[in-house]
Amino acid sequence: MPGARRLSEPEENPRLSEPTEPSPDFPLVYPGGATPLLLALFDRTAVTSGVGLAIHAADDMMNHFLWNYGEGQGWRMEQALSAYYRSGLLIWEHQRRILEWRFGSLDRVQSALDFAAGYGRVTRFVAHDLGPDKVWMSEIDADAVRFQKAAFGVHGFESTTEPEKLACDRRFDALFVSSLFTHLPPATFRRWLARLWQLVNPGGVLVFSVHGERLLPAGASLDADGIHFVSQSESRLLDTEQYGSTWVNEAYVRTLLGEIAPRSQAALFPRGLANFQDLWVVVDPAEGEALDFSRLDLRAPLEGFLEACRFDPPGLLAAAGWAADRESGQAPQEVQLLVNGRLLASTRDLVRREEVRALFPSEPAVAVGFRLEVRWPQDLDRTASHVEIVAIDAQGRPSHLAEGTCDSLLLRSTRFDAWLTNRDHTAERERLHLQLVDQTARAQETEHHLRARISAMEASRFWKLRNAWFAVKRKLGWTTES
Repeated sequence: MPGARRLSEPEENPRLSEPTEPSPDFPLVYPGGATPLLLALFDRTAVTSGVGLAIHAADDMMNHFLWNYGEGQGWRMEQALSAYYRSGLLIWEHQRRILEWRFGSLDRVQSALDFAAGYGRVTRFVAHDLGPDKVWMSEIDADAVRFQKAAFGVHGFESTTEPEKLACDRRFDALFVSSLFTHLPPATFRRWLARLWQLVNPGGVLVFSVHGERLLPAGASLDADGIHFVSQSESRLLDTEQYGSTWVNEAYVRTLLGEIAPRSQAALFPRGLANFQDLWVVVDPAEGEALDFSRLDLRAPLEGFLEACRFDPPGLLAAAGWAADRESGQAPQEVQLLVNGRLLASTRDLVRREEVRALFPSEPAVAVGFRLEVRWPQDLDRTASHVEIVAIDAQGRPSHLAEGTCDSLLLRSTRFDAWLTNRDHTAERERLHLQLVDQTARAQETEHHLRARISAMEASRFWKLRNAWFAVKRKLGWTTES
């Protein structure tokens, strides 16, 4: 991996737990630390408030984002990092909502297992909010287990290809399984569901994602049981016959749950995982307990971004950005600016942003741009007042696009502007460098062509006769030309 770095030993970083082997040394694609873009995009989130940021060079998800944005350092790397952390944080935010719905607060969760956890795209956020002592992870890749235990301080154990051979002698209040059942053939889908349900404490919750029927490739269909499997995947380690690509419908999963966990109560949330995969929430309830899944809101929020924020004397606050609905196919209807919970400005004058909509080519996304202006109230302190930018979807549901103090939003905007300027300058330098390389190559090619023509001319019979004639003229004193 170009630019791979290595993790410092645990004693140099107090956030790391005791190593699983003497002096662990892991190849990293990113060692951690805030960058200008991360500071701009993740202000007041776990990314900038202490979560472990190290990323292993073998992390398939990070390598996927690097491939999308172009490998290398600088602004392309920062874009890949932002996409990686954002996706992991979004998944954990939905998982956290589930825990708060089920247990009332995170403090009441004593143990959580992130199963098929890879190299910790999500686990790092679980450990940050729950505390690493309460978090376990499991992965079939032994290097991933060693890395997560050392980098994030969590407990870890290796998984297997055979569910019945999974060695785990304890149960968990919460068990998360992201993007495993999206790859399992019918032969192991049921067996893994049964084995993982055995690891859930009484009263606990199992959360797993699937590819729903709406994601079926063109021309594909579910079989009579409600499942479709093809032997292809991005895995570097597993046989595609055991780990391919899988799609199921609701009836298929409910049938299995009825057989495996007949006392359980379950709900399906379409697009509940990162606004893409469907999410199942399965609870082992107490005797006579009736769960109210309607109180669990796992809808995907509106996408959005605060592109610019400016404060002009004598007190005009201006904010601009975009919002997008990736799910309904309907445009957001309004954007609001609130200060300390009080609505100070709103706009329905929203302009379609096709270049943003193009970021979601396979979804019915509708993106709009907005601009808000408001006179800052003289009685409010800019450094302490809480500012919110909120987008309202077509059904009237709000989603936060940005929030913080006025000064923190201004700082975030300045950081983003600085990053954009640096990105554009870097891209221009790269363009000029490539232009120079191309011009140099053309000049060298032209020089080579001229030298070849001269050599061919000098080797010709005419040129030899010319040289002989000039030699005679010089000998007779008729000329001094060479």
